[in-house]
This record gives sequence, C-alpha cells and structure tokens, in this order.
Amino acid sequence: MQQISILTKCKNKFKLLISLAIRKYTTKMPARKIGVKTASVSSRFFSLKMRRLVSAESLLETSYCFLWELCPKIVSYCEQPITLEYKNLKYTPDFELNFGEIKILVEIKPSKNFDKVLPKIKIFENYLSFSSHNYFPQIFLFSEKDLLPWQVKHLKDVYFRLLNSTPQDSPNLSCPFTGKKFTCPIRKNFSKF
Repeated sequence: MQQISILTKCKNKFKLLISLAIRKYTTKMPARKIGVKTASVSSRFFSLKMRRLVSAESLLETSYCFLWELCPKIVSYCEQPITLEYKNLKYTPDFELNFGEIKILVEIKPSKNFDKVLPKIKIFENYLSFSSHNYFPQIFLFSEKDLLPWQVKHLKDVYFRLLNSTPQDSPNLSCPFTGKKFTCPIRKNFSKF
C-alpha cells in the first residue's frame, strides 16, 4: 500500500514538472510592449499554442497569428521577440517563429509600406549573418497579399471551433490548404495527465 502512494506522489510530481517545463518552453515574453496606435488596430487574443495572451499591432499581424496557431511545424512563436542594435540603429521584428531547431524572424507590413522597411531589414539581415544570435540570417517579410481574406476567415473559423470543441469534435476540423486534420494542442499535450 505504501508503494502505491509513493508511486502516486512521484507521478504527480512528474506531471507538475512536465507542465512547468512545457510552460517555460512555450511562453517567451516580448522584448517590447505593444502600445495603442492611431494608424492601426492593436489586438490581443488567447493563444492555445503559447498558453497566454498574444498581442499584435495590427489586424494583419493577428491574421498571421491564427495561421501560426494552426501550423503543426511551428513549435512556438513570440511577438516583438528581440530588439537588435547595430551602430545607431534599433530594430524589433514583429515575430519570432520557432520550428524546433530553426528560429526565424518575421516582419509583417502592408505591401504599400515595403519601401520604408526594406532598407532596414537588409541591414539587419547582414548583421544577423555575422552576429551570435541563434536566428536564421534572413528576415521574412509578409503582407496582406500572402494571406487572402477567405483564408483568414477559414483560419479564424477553424481556430475558434477548435477552441470551443470537445476532443470528439476536433477530428472533424481540417486545414484549408493541406486538408490535414487539426487537433487541439492543449488537449493533445495534456490528454495523458
């Protein structure tokens, strides 16, 4: 009887350690706080993948967050991940995407603003290739042309259905691009506990 209670205590401690390790691994916090702007609409939503509120500086950034939430290859992501400094320039990319072994930096801007941001991105891509940061030495630039409105609508629909689904419902949800079935990351990771 005493062996069973010891095993139960060990199992509970193991569950706690696993959940803390997962939480620590997936909850990187932003380097810069997102404030209120008059030019765009900032937003916050609860991320199933990150297990916290995620902030975005525009509706375009929010749309990409829904894509990253549902992409199985992205382990985690973080808004405003790091502020890079080179000579007298400072640059904070919009997002960091973690693919496990590879981390990339992403900038999301409307296509009309590409001319303003491209020179700065090129400078910091050169900086990343020679720096000690663990990032892929290219900053990826996305716009509204890369994610169409019907795709955004479908991603949001799938995300909110997944958020409100039971484990029996989630096999019916699939990716609009690949047809792959979605499963809720929280339910998948914690179903054994």
